[in-house]
Amino acid sequence: MNLEFDDHTTQIPIRQIADPIFEEKHIEVSIYLDYLNHPRISGNKWRKMMFNLKFARDNQYKTLVTMGGAYSNHIYAVANAGAEFGLRTIGILRGEEPNHYGYTLRHAKAMNMELEFVSRENYRAMRANPSLISEKFPDAFFLPEGGTNDLALLGFESLIQSINIPYDYLAVPVGTGGTLAGISKYSPHLEHLGFMSVRDASLHESIRVLSSNDSFQLIPNFDFGGYAKTNKVLIDFINDFYVQYQIPLDPIYTGKMMYGIFELAKRDFFKEGSSIIAIHTGGLQGILGYNEQNPHFPIHYSE
Repeated sequence: MNLEFDDHTTQIPIRQIADPIFEEKHIEVSIYLDYLNHPRISGNKWRKMMFNLKFARDNQYKTLVTMGGAYSNHIYAVANAGAEFGLRTIGILRGEEPNHYGYTLRHAKAMNMELEFVSRENYRAMRANPSLISEKFPDAFFLPEGGTNDLALLGFESLIQSINIPYDYLAVPVGTGGTLAGISKYSPHLEHLGFMSVRDASLHESIRVLSSNDSFQLIPNFDFGGYAKTNKVLIDFINDFYVQYQIPLDPIYTGKMMYGIFELAKRDFFKEGSSIIAIHTGGLQGILGYNEQNPHFPIHYSE
């Protein structure tokens, strides 16, 4: 398995987002386009997988097994990693097998991922006790839901090191919390904002344990009703943002984060004169899945 770790990750562009509200509030907002760090396993998923894949290679694993939902960016990324690096992949999916696969599952299947659907009860048991998975797949390397583990955090050190402009806040969207834990671990002296895309009261403690510090603040109330929930306000914002800046945002993570940053600026959340960098964590295949389900109200995006 041939792995290249530094071909893209140290050359990520940072784009300033000029807007009248930011000028009025005397703040600077930029977006770090980390979705450009790998052509197929992009954004935070590549950073989480880099050192996990290295570990799997060094220990001669031939199979990756992981878990997630039917629309999981992580499932999509693991399937791509298996196809690229010649590994068998197994995805344990939450809930009953759907009659019709959406874009994520179709793509995973096309990448030869083996899909195994389990009841929500069994899924919760496996997530709480990964040894159940190891017993079933003893020769496989297990990647947890969302890809978050200690090895995953190592991938964010290079992200922090590559930011060569001063800033006061780093902002990221939050699912399982691995990305926020990673950037907090490697820049504990700064303020980090995690825009929650899920409603999970346990996230703060799990992120604190992973990062070994609490230099972060979780930002609720911009999830638009919960994980993968959207409405016209959010989709209009994503489309307007793309027209103005030619930067695509997905409806599950990055769109909600950027909407939240604009709203917090209006509410004077940020100190005058401060600089905010938002990390674009990828997940753009979520646009394709959303557009399949909402053909009359699509997100505008050109691959």
